[in-house]
Amino acid sequence: MASFVLALTVLAGCAQTIYYREGADPARIAQAQDQCALQADTKAPYRPETRIVPGPIIPAQRVCDPSGACTVIPAHQGFPDFETVDANADRRALLARDCMAKSGFTRVSLPNCSAERKSSVTPGITRSQPKLTEQSCVIPRGAAGYQIVP
Repeated sequence: MASFVLALTVLAGCAQTIYYREGADPARIAQAQDQCALQADTKAPYRPETRIVPGPIIPAQRVCDPSGACTVIPAHQGFPDFETVDANADRRALLARDCMAKSGFTRVSLPNCSAERKSSVTPGITRSQPKLTEQSCVIPRGAAGYQIVP
């Protein structure tokens, strides 16, 4: 299965990454994602951390006035920037993915179906995830969901 998922990922120029388990209902997957996100948020809550980003190094400059008198402004460091980041964001994402894996779901990237393939299927929304094949692709259906074409 791992090499198959890798093959799907490599083929995916424009792809959609979804959680997958054969026969699973996408609504149940969304519910599991919400539960896992809540658990992850409890274990790794938002933790703002301010980081200092050093200012740029400004090279020495020779400045001359109209009379020809020159002075050298020595090299110096510009003012730093400050940014606030969520120090737990990566941990929270890992916890959520781990929770989904423990619930039996695998992250897969499916390539978007070609226009030719789209026109050959009846439009619909996937209600039960089909068995994936080497030719599987996905048709995004907006907020309504997606259609997996096996």
